[in-house]
Amino acid sequence: MLDKFMTLPLVARRAVTAITLFFVACVAARLPDTPFCNWVFGLSLVGSFWASGVMVPAIKVVLYVFKVALKIKASSW
Repeated sequence: MLDKFMTLPLVARRAVTAITLFFVACVAARLPDTPFCNWVFGLSLVGSFWASGVMVPAIKVVLYVFKVALKIKASSW
């Protein structure tokens, strides 16, 4: 099964990983509210965002906004 998965193109592997992790997050959201379920939910969502390619641009935008905010804050001194 792993060999079949590894023979898929990179885009297909990332899509399968993102969909699987999103499904795990949806299942974890329906489980009882325990710290373990919360961790599974959070890590699955982060992994899904990473695998789908959304996380890297979002982090770059957040870091840019943070840098601009620090520059504005420092210029008022």
